[in-house]
Amino acid sequence: MIQEGLEHINKYLTDLAAFTGQLPQQIIDCFLKQYAQLIPTNNWNHYSKYFTHFLDGGFSGTIESTPSVTIRRKCYKLFKKEHPNTWQDIHIKFEDSTHYTETGKTASQWQQLFNKSVKRFTQLFSALSKAHGIEGAFVMVGSIVNQDTSLGHAYTTPSTEDFFMERCHADNNAIIGHFKAHI
Repeated sequence: MIQEGLEHINKYLTDLAAFTGQLPQQIIDCFLKQYAQLIPTNNWNHYSKYFTHFLDGGFSGTIESTPSVTIRRKCYKLFKKEHPNTWQDIHIKFEDSTHYTETGKTASQWQQLFNKSVKRFTQLFSALSKAHGIEGAFVMVGSIVNQDTSLGHAYTTPSTEDFFMERCHADNNAIIGHFKAHI
């Protein structure tokens, strides 16, 4: 019964994405923001990470080299005023981008991040194909030669299934291997 419900939701989401021209993930994000905020986000914490990352030391009123809460609060208000419609999205995109540059992650954490990225790109390509008839292919691999051997994925939209075989004379595994050789 649950599986039927999930299939119905998936079909409705796909139809809505095709009708609106938005990606399914955008629709899901919009839904979660409006209706399913079970764990409310703490925007102050998001901003604090953003603020700390871009801190250049040019502030006055510091306590042990860290800007006081008062200064940070004023900067936060100015930031929201400067970006009235996008300030929350800026924080989310900033946090997403930090995942890709963090060091010290375990192999399983990198695997999870890689799988999440593959899923996002696959959804994006599928949505573009369904909504606009855009076809494409991508190859993703890990960038650390001896450590990321299991990180590799090749994807093609339905109309380009044989792209790698026709153009490169290689199946998905071979194209991943060729791509890794160029990293």
